[in-house]
Amino acid sequence: MREKTIYEKIAEKYNTTPEEIRREMQIAIDAGFDNPDQAVQ
Repeated sequence: MREKTIYEKIAEKYNTTPEEIRREMQIAIDAGFDNPDQAVQ
């Protein structure tokens, strides 16, 4: 039996899907890269 991925664990905790977790995380990463503040980047 394989161990759950971190995405699966988070998704289970928040009653969503691993794909949704990945999507939301990518949105946050992209927002950070797009922010002109060096401390945010």
